[in-house]
This record gives sequence, structure tokens and C-alpha cells, in this order.
Amino acid sequence: MLLVVAWGSVTAVFFVRGLSGLATLLFGRPSYEEASTVHLSSFLIQMLFFAVMIGLTGSFLKKTAFQKNIRKFSLRFGAYFTGLVVVSALAERYLSSHLPIFTIDPWISLLIFAVCAAGYKILFLRT
Repeated sequence: MLLVVAWGSVTAVFFVRGLSGLATLLFGRPSYEEASTVHLSSFLIQMLFFAVMIGLTGSFLKKTAFQKNIRKFSLRFGAYFTGLVVVSALAERYLSSHLPIFTIDPWISLLIFAVCAAGYKILFLRT
């Protein structure tokens, strides 16, 4: 299960990274270098964020699948999500000056996403 979540998180990070880089190039005015720059701290925190969100969503679905009134649990889920976003933003702000920066072209990010998605399908979604 841990491998599935980790692989899915990496796939999601490269998808978001590729789309945001292309959107920045198309609709913004940054340099190509700026749109291709990836902070290692940002990458790791986004990967951890997606992994925790997958776990929280699974927990939410498991606990509320057959309940009629899920309002109380939904508020708790929203609070967890909000807290996770705040902690992720603070961690990224702190770690960005301590971890290295590397360059990945937005098109390469989308290519890595496609390879990861195909690998995910082949490895984990076989019928």
C-alpha cells in the first residue's frame, strides 16, 4: 500500500508541476528558467502532501461509507486539510533556503507524469 501511495504522489506532483509550469509560461510573464525551476523542498512537501491527502481521503471514505449524517466528520476532515495546507506552506517556506534547487522543463515534467501514470496502470491496476 505504501508503494502505491508513494507512486501516486510522485505521479500527482509531476502532473501539477507540468501543468503549472505550462500555465505560467502561457499566461504569465516569467522567464523560461523561472518556470522550470523546482525547489527540492517544494517537491518533497508536495509529495508528502499528496500522500497524506490520499490517506485522509481513504480514512474518510472508510468511516463514512454507510453513515447517514457525516457532517461532524466532514468538519474534522476540513480542519485536517486546512491544517495540512498551513503546515505544508510553513515547511516549504522554511526549507526552501536549506535544500537545493534543480531545473525540470514543464514538458519533461508532463513526460515523467505520463511514464509514471503508465507504470502505475501496469503495476497496480492490472485486472
